[in-house]
Amino acid sequence: MRINSLYAAELLWSLATGTVAALPLPWLLVPGPTDVVSLIDHLTRKDSAIDVNVKAGSMVSSGKLLVGQLRVEVQLSRTSRNWRGKVISNLRVPAEIRYAIRLTDVQASSIRIEPNRRLVVVQMPEIHVETVTPLLPEVQREDVYRGVRFKLLDSRFSTELQHAMLLHDFQQAARGLGERNAPLVRDIARARLKQLLELLLTPTYPGLTVQVE
Repeated sequence: MRINSLYAAELLWSLATGTVAALPLPWLLVPGPTDVVSLIDHLTRKDSAIDVNVKAGSMVSSGKLLVGQLRVEVQLSRTSRNWRGKVISNLRVPAEIRYAIRLTDVQASSIRIEPNRRLVVVQMPEIHVETVTPLLPEVQREDVYRGVRFKLLDSRFSTELQHAMLLHDFQQAARGLGERNAPLVRDIARARLKQLLELLLTPTYPGLTVQVE
């Protein structure tokens, strides 16, 4: 108790004078009450199995055509700091990005008909990022502890950072990546739209040719 009291007094003096960096190393290694509690919590933790209850909703017509899929890898990083140092959590999240076009974007003004050639020319509508799905079993995680931060006592901070990245950062980063790579699926999207229009029109107009620009 005498030693801890001396270290506490030294900490208060260091905070007042701005010389925390000059504190002796032994003081930095003395665990505080919260560290002891965290260690006990970690050693005595027991989690139950997950309980899953899935309810199916009603089907809704979307009026969209899925035209392509792209596999990407999203890299995310967050840092947590305190007076003992910092914890850095890095994630590499493989994901599948699905692209779609809205069929309502195919307006009369975007269609040109050439009767003599039995040709219908359709202007390609804009491609949108429809869904972004993280492949969670393939996520790679790397945690870095600097200063006087340790995995045994500070792993909960890296777990909190990981959850924050998956909940708040992933969708925005992945959608931005998907929008930048949308031109890669344009040729596939053009072929899918052409296939759909031919399926709808050729039974009524045999010999009709559909061209998507």
